[in-house]
Amino acid sequence: MMDDLTMKLESGSLPVAVRDSEERLSKGGVYILETGLHLFLWVGASVQQELLLNIFGTPSFGQIDSSLTSLPVLDNPFSQRLREIIDSFRAQRSRYMKLMVVKQEDRAELIFRHFLVEDKSASGGASYVDFLCHMHKEIRQLLS
Repeated sequence: MMDDLTMKLESGSLPVAVRDSEERLSKGGVYILETGLHLFLWVGASVQQELLLNIFGTPSFGQIDSSLTSLPVLDNPFSQRLREIIDSFRAQRSRYMKLMVVKQEDRAELIFRHFLVEDKSASGGASYVDFLCHMHKEIRQLLS
């Protein structure tokens, strides 16, 4: 599941989870996707300047360094809470998950989209929902 980080981040709770689908991504949003091996921080091209300042310390989408593997330590509650959330995801795994900052329409977005399991694959393969429906149909046929 992806987490929408544009919602208010309250202490002690995780952001609102959204389904892993490209149609759920908003150009004005920031999302974190945890795969068990990697953490992706997807940043939409129309994110508000204030949010960019709070996360990256820059007011411009174009100035975001997509090679970052950790977020800058900034003195604001949003930055502190976001880093706490990332640390909590990492603490749940036995293997350290590298953070990858993904800007909308950047080359790294292809890797990020690979993990949007509710979308059809680039080769036209079934989405996760399609797969589950197919398996349900097969099981029902076996049981009848």
